[in-house]
Amino acid sequence: MADKVIYIDIPLRIRRRRIILRYLKQKLGIEKCNYIPNKEMLKNMFRWTNDYEKEKNKFERNLRKYKDKVEVFNESSENIFKKFIKTLDNI
Repeated sequence: MADKVIYIDIPLRIRRRRIILRYLKQKLGIEKCNYIPNKEMLKNMFRWTNDYEKEKNKFERNLRKYKDKVEVFNESSENIFKKFIKTLDNI
């Protein structure tokens, strides 16, 4: 059983932007990947993030059962990293 659950809640617009940027970097050969970066995979990534968004409330309700073990981060990347490190120090 986990001692701590780290949930990073990144806004949908940021996730979508990251999907596009990652796809472009992979197509240009700047970033490696373990799959073929084609339009079908790009569509799947958008579908998966939309599916997650639809089920997000249910997921968060399930997390509430373990509220004493859950750390939720939803700020900028730098702040998330700093809070994450502090969380690890408390384990």
